[in-house]
Amino acid sequence: MVKIKKLLANSALALSAAVVSAIGPMCQLSAYAEGEILVKMPGASGVQDPTWGVWDLTWTVGGQSVTLGTNTAETVIDDGGAQKALQFQSIADVRDGIYFSYSGNFCDTYEGRMSAPSGWSRELTCNYSPADEYGGNMSELYFADDVNLPGDASYFIFTVQTKPQTTWYSAIFDNVEQYDESEGKYVVVGSTDQTLAGKHFTITSNNAQIGGKGDEHGTIYSIDTQDEMVYRNLSLAISGDDFDENTMALALHGENNYQQVTECTRVGSSCTVSFNQYNPTDQVNIDIISKNNPQPDPEPGPQPHPGDPTNGTVTVHSTSGKSFYKSRVAINDTVVIDSQDCEFDDSQCPATYTGDITYNKETDKNTVEISFSPLFIYKINGPIIINGTSYNVPINYSNRQSWLSHYDHQELKFTFDTVPYVSSYDITVDVADANPDEIYIGNFLWSNHEEDKDNDDYIGHARIEPVSILCHIDEGNDVLITRDTENIPEGCVVEFDDNGLDGSLVVPDGSVVTLKLWTEYGWQVTSFGANGQAIPVDPDKIAEYTFTIAKGNYHLGAVVEATDDEVIADSEKVKAGSITLGGSEIDEGTAMLTVGDADLTDEEREQFQQEAGGYNISSYLEIDLDQIFYDGHGSYWKGAEMKELDNEATITLELEEGVDGNEVVIVHKKHDGTYEIIPTIYDPINHTIAFKTSSFSDYAIASRTVAAPKTSDDIMRYVTLFMLCSVAGLTVFIAYRSAASKQEQ
Repeated sequence: MVKIKKLLANSALALSAAVVSAIGPMCQLSAYAEGEILVKMPGASGVQDPTWGVWDLTWTVGGQSVTLGTNTAETVIDDGGAQKALQFQSIADVRDGIYFSYSGNFCDTYEGRMSAPSGWSRELTCNYSPADEYGGNMSELYFADDVNLPGDASYFIFTVQTKPQTTWYSAIFDNVEQYDESEGKYVVVGSTDQTLAGKHFTITSNNAQIGGKGDEHGTIYSIDTQDEMVYRNLSLAISGDDFDENTMALALHGENNYQQVTECTRVGSSCTVSFNQYNPTDQVNIDIISKNNPQPDPEPGPQPHPGDPTNGTVTVHSTSGKSFYKSRVAINDTVVIDSQDCEFDDSQCPATYTGDITYNKETDKNTVEISFSPLFIYKINGPIIINGTSYNVPINYSNRQSWLSHYDHQELKFTFDTVPYVSSYDITVDVADANPDEIYIGNFLWSNHEEDKDNDDYIGHARIEPVSILCHIDEGNDVLITRDTENIPEGCVVEFDDNGLDGSLVVPDGSVVTLKLWTEYGWQVTSFGANGQAIPVDPDKIAEYTFTIAKGNYHLGAVVEATDDEVIADSEKVKAGSITLGGSEIDEGTAMLTVGDADLTDEEREQFQQEAGGYNISSYLEIDLDQIFYDGHGSYWKGAEMKELDNEATITLELEEGVDGNEVVIVHKKHDGTYEIIPTIYDPINHTIAFKTSSFSDYAIASRTVAAPKTSDDIMRYVTLFMLCSVAGLTVFIAYRSAASKQEQ
């Protein structure tokens, strides 16, 4: 890739977590073609450097100047405001033409992304080059070679955002003398076991990244992995002349007196150990110990004993007068009580509860985990008192990020994992209604249950589908989430669920959501809104509704009515009509047949007349069939144009006046340029014609007069005359035979 690289003077880019994007069309553009590929960079100012021939576009982000350069763009289009768009000559120029100058490695912290209005989105490849001949750093962003840009996009949008944070799981070595980065080994010296002081051991791992976080731990090194299952099944190998598997072992030490000692299995020159199901809370230390050296006693406190029951007695007091159940208390993941009666009727579950509970207890622990999971519409005022000890609630209800970090599926969850193990627990908790300004999500619910059809959350004969979410994480940090987004950034709470009968959507407040509302075939939306308030529509996006999320609970509801396929008559010759589809042509919305007067040339009319043969053409029609969706605001979107059907449809047209003749046909010009004659059923009294067809284009109505069949009176006269003639002939024949017989005698 050859580029003109230029130092962007004094830019010293310092991108914040803000996304450099603002989606909004500058003008109506057709799908891109060679020479007109537009990449929007909203909010940017742009100039061309006459010396270098490059385009520099600059934003102000978080108080810092952010500048992008490209030397493959043809021009910068300006609509007279803040909107800017780069115009490229080809896809190759888009692929190769965007780069940054930066005081460090741009690729380590940020990512570039290209998206389209349809929801298509891809991350760009980022390559970093240190100081070049011009004295600057260069980070180039471009499409990978195997990425195909969607051909139906009217424009593309370039954004820059911070990379999602990676979760690492770490095990820390107590004492490390050195770390061999090339070999991925630790040389561990000494130990908390003083009998091994001064001895050297080399430790490697075959399923985790040794030293993954390097000096971020200071002089202490760690084993790191992004795979939680690896973290819980850590495998290590120990070697070195000082290691003796007969007298030494490896131990893990963690919080809450966590300890696991594992002996090793000799394989060649090293020993292998595996810590199965190890799950410390935050950090665990790896230590080499002597088998014969007794370990220190754990901290004083209640100790579990073999045979201790896992049955206990629990008393929960709710000091606010609200049901204790709303605190949703659980011990070692076993809820104190789970009753739907308590959810909606406090009288069924009073403020104080006492009962027995059976929970899972790990026999090697002298602590239990007590968790609280109130619905997000409630808050727990701290502290919580457990057996006389105060535990502070870890949620700061006035802090958005703290609140969102504890939110999980309609609940705010937190756990105390250092509660001593005893046979009974007395818990006092203050459960209260949350203040409206201490809720940081919009919670949307809807139903397809027939019994809910009179409620404001009913969406019958329809389904909701999320298109995109511009997720508001915090001030200046909005991230676009689409169906192609694989990893949702930390801090963006997005939950969508629809089982066909009930649905829900949870999104942080301040986010902008776009939904599609699809109706079953034969049904149309006449209104759609949240809590009875209509949601605006985008006239250019079929069945799409866009709105900004506010805090609180909302019901999404739609009035969906049974609707027949319809005919729009826009012709001087046709007054009205109807259409009946012959099979399952569409699954959603309804069909609209449009009948208008065909605008044909003289040559086309002559061809129609030639194909009509002995029929005389009285009118030329253009007939189209489209799938449509009502928008709930008195208008509709056109969906797919239905030029060809799998099954024939029956069309009936009511003409403004009758036709000349008593036999009517339809002359149809098919899409391949050939013609066909379609028979009809003509009603001269009501001026209607009915016919079947499976494709839609130009038609002509043609007719002729044919001789009418004889009436019943005429037929009876002919039959009577025939019978009289027959009798007369028979009489003559008999008389002749009688005379001949006498002559023979």
